[in-house]
Amino acid sequence: MNSPLQELPSQALPLQKLPLADDLQLEVRNLEIAIAKGGRHELVVKGISFDIRRNETVCLVGESGCGKSLTSLAIMGLLQTPPVSIVGGEILLRDGDAVHDLARLDPRGRAYRDLRGRAVSMIFQEPMSSLNPVHRNGAQIVEVIRQHTDLGKSAAWERMLEMLRLVGIPSPEVRARQFPHQLSGGMRQRIMIALALACRPGLLLADEPTTALDVTTQAQILEEIRKLSRLSGTSTLFITHDLAVVAQLADRVHVMYRGEIVESGQVRDIFHDPRHPYTRGLLASVPSLETPPFTVFEPIRGTVRDLPADPNGCPFEPRCTSALEVCKTRTPPPDDKGASHMSRCWL
Repeated sequence: MNSPLQELPSQALPLQKLPLADDLQLEVRNLEIAIAKGGRHELVVKGISFDIRRNETVCLVGESGCGKSLTSLAIMGLLQTPPVSIVGGEILLRDGDAVHDLARLDPRGRAYRDLRGRAVSMIFQEPMSSLNPVHRNGAQIVEVIRQHTDLGKSAAWERMLEMLRLVGIPSPEVRARQFPHQLSGGMRQRIMIALALACRPGLLLADEPTTALDVTTQAQILEEIRKLSRLSGTSTLFITHDLAVVAQLADRVHVMYRGEIVESGQVRDIFHDPRHPYTRGLLASVPSLETPPFTVFEPIRGTVRDLPADPNGCPFEPRCTSALEVCKTRTPPPDDKGASHMSRCWL
């Protein structure tokens, strides 16, 4: 039997003439996300830009609350509007020969529903709350396959079983007829991977998919994502705060702080030549095999400033041990927009 990842037909939407380089799967341009509060909008994602090439894995890194998950939900059209909404920018997604600006599509419209699961798909952070508890595991995958292909119920069921085998689930016929609560956390996450990749999407969003899993299961899940993404030719946006995961998976890395991308580069540049004080602080907090016993790690001092922020000055200045006087009054620009390694720091 051929792999199901090689058989699913493409159902591209009508071609839209939007500019997107041939080697790109996704391009986010000056994306702004705001929360409506007290009659005004407060920006929580502040004009970020990045792209993902075909068959590439890009990681968004940063502590909780920096805007990583909001960015992925914006791409999927799953922001809770209101009060959270896209107020600026573009999200250009390639779908076969078509290019769609997701920021201009109605998240509840038919066009967006056709893209979800087929052109772009997502592995959510907590599979227990993401899978429907009243539907059997296999039925949830079959529903996605039938939604985006012309396969009948029987053929879709066989395709689903093959996907479960690909993600390493033993006795797939038995697991498919069980409910999510009857599986372990690792098995539920494998179900989510099979669900996300069932229709061979061009772009996969993985929002901290190994949270709350033990180290062994985490390594297995990461390997499954990497293997199936390469098999299907899928580009991946991986969201995490775990730098060990970044080192294992990423081709390129974007470090986020307080709704902004403060450093971007190839994974080797970020780990071996970090330029932003926040990136250096994150790396300094990670132990390694070379770390001497009883080493006391130096945490990043202070806490993230509450909204609304002072529009002037570097957002990391209150916590930075190397801050200059200019950091308090002027926002640092990217050091070189054309460089493969970029940082937003006056130093």
